[in-house]
Amino acid sequence: MGEYTRLIFLLVLLNASEFGIEYLYAIPYASTIFKLPFYLSTIISVFIGPVIGIIVQLVIGSCSDWFNSRWGKRRPFLLLGNLIVIISIGIQVISGIVEVVSPSKENDFSTFQFIFLMIGLCLLYVGTNILQVVSRTLVLDIIPIEHQHPCALMFIALSLFARLIIHITFLIIESIDYTSGISDKARPITVLVLYSLAILIVPLTSTITFFTATESFIPADRVPLFIFIKSCLKSILAINRYTVCNWLILLFGWMSFVAFDSCNTELFHFYNAVFYEKSLNIITPDIMSRIQSIIFALAQLGYCIYMLTKKQYPWYMMSISNAITSLISFLPLTLSSICFYSSIRIELLNSSNLLLMMSLSCIFIIPVAFSSAQLLSIPFALLKNIVPSSHFGLFVGIFNCGIIFSQQLLYGLNYAFFESYYSSQHTITMNDFFKHKDLIPIFCCISILLYLITSIAAYFIRWVYNYHDVKDGFIENTMSSSESDN
Repeated sequence: MGEYTRLIFLLVLLNASEFGIEYLYAIPYASTIFKLPFYLSTIISVFIGPVIGIIVQLVIGSCSDWFNSRWGKRRPFLLLGNLIVIISIGIQVISGIVEVVSPSKENDFSTFQFIFLMIGLCLLYVGTNILQVVSRTLVLDIIPIEHQHPCALMFIALSLFARLIIHITFLIIESIDYTSGISDKARPITVLVLYSLAILIVPLTSTITFFTATESFIPADRVPLFIFIKSCLKSILAINRYTVCNWLILLFGWMSFVAFDSCNTELFHFYNAVFYEKSLNIITPDIMSRIQSIIFALAQLGYCIYMLTKKQYPWYMMSISNAITSLISFLPLTLSSICFYSSIRIELLNSSNLLLMMSLSCIFIIPVAFSSAQLLSIPFALLKNIVPSSHFGLFVGIFNCGIIFSQQLLYGLNYAFFESYYSSQHTITMNDFFKHKDLIPIFCCISILLYLITSIAAYFIRWVYNYHDVKDGFIENTMSSSESDN
């Protein structure tokens, strides 16, 4: 076994916990088991989850910098996150059993069910965010700078494997339902089974990471908490321009992706309304949307596997990729313009044209997948060389909070745009979309503009790329592997 092959095997074991984390994130829990109104599910996803995520990421990230034990600085928090996640999964499983065995009710849930659900979801947000920030920080502690890029790619690849399992599972369920029809309880039962498996998967993957990351133990005298908090504040105030540049690229990049994802999702909602109102005899938009998600994950996975074979990554590629994605974003704008502004729009919305538009949507998602994979890997791969090692956990938390903030900012904007027809009690129709025909095209334009801004900002990543922190040593190319890997 070659040295680089051994490195890849180590990265698989070290990042194993990400598989379990993403497995949980990928399960569509909130609006599946319980029939929550739109405003409640929006409050949960846009407000409660992100607030918990930001607090946990910053607090636990900083605490793991300060903490010390015979198990190291980070690994005890893996155990804590594991315990909280197991409790939350147990609550979700009980909630699922209640939903499956109870009589079917339309848009109805008891106060007890809601409170029980909220406790489970809050614990889930806390546990997964603990696992996520600690897992990200562990690789900064252990993996040298020259291998940070392969490590970030493996981090993404394992999360994609988890997402593919969930997407393929639901594609099978939805396809069977479309062809032969199954019980209304099939989806809640599927979620229940997936959560039951998570009781095994999450502890197993976190345990693998726990025993792999033995090098995370760095014996040191623990400073008083007050002094440590002062040092955290000083390190934040002393952030250099390279860290700010890296963080802003991550922020704008995720705002771009969420804007694109929002207009893509709304287009499929419109396709769904057309499909059911016209009783079209084609594959359902729900299934096509699931296929699109699988293509998206496979494209990202292909990118990760390809880049793992490379010894270096050109700094300008991220800028070019986002510029291409900005151009690709004109396609959903074109499709939405045809659907809402064409004088013969009703005649255009037939079986063949709708199938063509959905197929195009599955193709144009591929460049978006590449740019989002870069956003998840490159800023984190460069992080070790631009932040102090004594505060790795804090800065991983800050970077993760940038992702959370950008996502929720756009999700909130999405809610403000589309609340007018999603808050209605009746089933959404084509007329609801036509009454607000400007909304989807406007959101498409926002996506185009944000990707263009990200492309320009990503050009300046060369500053970060060439930055060398003399205190911690430096390497000639932060994204290339050493010659000894050959």
